[in-house]
Amino acid sequence: MPNVLLTSAGRRVALLRAFRAAVASVGGGRVLAADAGGTAAAIHEADEGFVVPRCDSPDYVPALLAICRRESVALVVPTIDPELPVLARARQAFARAGVLVAASGPATNDIAFDKANTAAFFDREGIPAPRQLDLGGAVAGRDGFAFPVALKPRFGSGSVGVHIVRELDELRFYARRVPEPLLQEYVEGVEFTLDVLVGPDGRAARRGDRGVGPDRLRAAARRRRPAHAAVLPAARRTPRVHRDQPALRRRLPALPACRRRLPALAARVGARPALDGEPGGVAGGRGHAPLRRRDLRLARGARVIALRVVVFDLDDTLFPERDYVRSGFAALEDEVRRVFGASAFGAVAWELFEAGVRGRIIDAALARLGLPADAATVGSLVDCYRRHRPSIGLYPDVAPVMRCLSRRV
Repeated sequence: MPNVLLTSAGRRVALLRAFRAAVASVGGGRVLAADAGGTAAAIHEADEGFVVPRCDSPDYVPALLAICRRESVALVVPTIDPELPVLARARQAFARAGVLVAASGPATNDIAFDKANTAAFFDREGIPAPRQLDLGGAVAGRDGFAFPVALKPRFGSGSVGVHIVRELDELRFYARRVPEPLLQEYVEGVEFTLDVLVGPDGRAARRGDRGVGPDRLRAAARRRRPAHAAVLPAARRTPRVHRDQPALRRRLPALPACRRRLPALAARVGARPALDGEPGGVAGGRGHAPLRRRDLRLARGARVIALRVVVFDLDDTLFPERDYVRSGFAALEDEVRRVFGASAFGAVAWELFEAGVRGRIIDAALARLGLPADAATVGSLVDCYRRHRPSIGLYPDVAPVMRCLSRRV
């Protein structure tokens, strides 16, 4: 029976289970998952999981093709934007192996993934869109636009590297740090996303729209605890971490019962707001916001009942993230010295990090030192970075809170 392969599967356990149910409804088959990280939740939930090179590696497509041939895969389902152009260019190679790639062709992806091409396409087709601005002229202080403006990388997804800029000095600062930056008008409004599933014959098979309007947001923010009385007893259960969510956005599904003394912490650590529609969600009146260090100070003196574990994994919450990065580069320097007999890797990597380089710092640092930067070497160093025991310290205002919690556990 032909099988399905989800690529860059990451935390997409719910998607994998949906494919498993769909495949079972048409007679069976297995649902496989591939990811660049061995800790990805979906590859452990899949019928079989595979660790493969990153999608920007030249070894990525050959690795997927080998899996498809060996495991009788009939359908490859990519799940992240960066791999779409890669797999689109390789569609014919997959087709020769009897595999359908659920991705648009190269021409469509060139328009969709490159924001400069997207803007040009909209302009050519007469589709209203935020106007692309002259970044060089803006940085030089020439007129022709008004703040605020949106600065974003030409390639990328998930709003990574996107900045709403409100003054000239801020623009000059971020323009030096965003890779291949584009400048656009900033337009406020309600965001709507239209999802269209197009079959191999080019016909639209299904569409769905999603949008979160201000009215819904305000309604959720106005909700008070009495409206959630039915779900409050669930808050006394031992929390379970959502392991299928990104590491930096994990949440606890239920708030440990408090005497209404932690409203901010309730919204930020206890649960997602009811807007998300998850069982056990308690809206704390401040919306879906990340935990900040100042909120930890609110926990001092609060009464917490039946709390067994709290998992924090948020940048710059418990410790300075920069310290972790520097510690990782130091560990890599020891490894590079052991393998290649070369020094200064840590200093070079840190210099790149300080210069605003994000992504592939290890490759760039190896290249600067004249060392091989093949996929195996980079992958080995990435694993070393992830496994190293960091040399970091807690923020001063965090340590008392952690001691306080430890006495109550």
